[in-house]
Amino acid sequence: MSSPNAHSPAVAPLSRAACALRRHPTACAAAAALIVFALVDCASPNFRPDFDPSLGPYGGDFLQEWIGGYIVRTGQAGRLYDEPFVRRLQHDASLIGFEWNEDRYLPMVYPPFYYAAVSPLSLLPMPAAALAWAAIVLLFLIATQVLLARTLAAPAWRTAWLWPCAVLFTPLLENLTSNQKATVLLFLFAATYVLLRRGRSFAAGAVFGLLAFKPQLAILIGAAMVWKRQWRFVLGAAATVLALVLISFGVGIDACRDYLAFSTRTADYLQTAGYDLAKSHCWYGFFHLALAGASDAAIRWASLVAVAATVGVVVWMMSGPLRPKSNRFVAQYSGLVVASLLVSPHLLTYDLTVLLLPAVLLGVELATQEKTHAPIARRLVAAVVVLLLVCNVSTALARACGIQWSVPAMFGLLAGLAAWRRSGRKSET
Repeated sequence: MSSPNAHSPAVAPLSRAACALRRHPTACAAAAALIVFALVDCASPNFRPDFDPSLGPYGGDFLQEWIGGYIVRTGQAGRLYDEPFVRRLQHDASLIGFEWNEDRYLPMVYPPFYYAAVSPLSLLPMPAAALAWAAIVLLFLIATQVLLARTLAAPAWRTAWLWPCAVLFTPLLENLTSNQKATVLLFLFAATYVLLRRGRSFAAGAVFGLLAFKPQLAILIGAAMVWKRQWRFVLGAAATVLALVLISFGVGIDACRDYLAFSTRTADYLQTAGYDLAKSHCWYGFFHLALAGASDAAIRWASLVAVAATVGVVVWMMSGPLRPKSNRFVAQYSGLVVASLLVSPHLLTYDLTVLLLPAVLLGVELATQEKTHAPIARRLVAAVVVLLLVCNVSTALARACGIQWSVPAMFGLLAGLAAWRRSGRKSET
């Protein structure tokens, strides 16, 4: 006998939705995430016609991409890193279509090949291009979700709710509303992991090489792969980087020279007027805030010691053969991602979006597969949850007490991953 509620008008849609979720979990989750984050973008003051020009330009930080692409497209690449010239263009209302705070300026901080890649967007009016870029940033997030859903050990329907709920993660919200690129970084790190797990080392390296637009985030993993003699990965990364260098030369030798000169000054970027240290989440930013008033030498030495300690934990975690198809690799790769954020000389809140990858890998992949050391795996999952919660409030805490708590929280997770990796050596699958 059928239940009296089986055909109830209120129950039938829920039943159909549950059925659809089980049959097509990835597609349903992607659609839900797309809707949720599209609504977030629509609600952002950066995308409203009546945006506040005193806070920043329309479309958030995308203006520097649009101006950089415009400079390259119009044959003026030799002035790509000319601050007075770029500042003048960024405040030319006849060019960008609006006026905004004359006291603010978005510097060109990416390699020439990056601005060549985004230059087609400058064919659109700046406001329309900003909306197109917001859609691209969102699609990279959805692509990451789909890619991982097809790789994770857990059934997709059990994890379908994770990505729509990522709207609760403040760094991701800030990335979307400010039109930043952390979802691109998230996708590249995720694609590298997936390809390594599938045994496609050269392709993984080729994808990883695309991180050259933010090279400070690629150094640690690249060095680890050289140390572990993953030569196919290294060759793939080298091939991509070589292609990007050639594209940069095609943009202009002067632009390449100016970018290299800028790169040598990145350690001083935190001292730029208006830089918000409460939003800095790396060791260097941590000590700039915690040791405010101390000498530059003291801050740099403290940062070097912390970076050395981080590298030491990574070496401990990565000792022994590297087997990308083993359970240990889940923890190792997650640790490499976290460590890459810590040792970067410059890292802002929206960049913490990348932490969603180790959160998913540890919370789903490791917790699902690891049986022998289940209590340790559960503690690692708890540590990830604590880290995400800390990141949500760390900026406010940093302003209140002068300590950026996300940094020791990330280091604590890294140490926990290293301890798990060492304790689980005999349980490798």
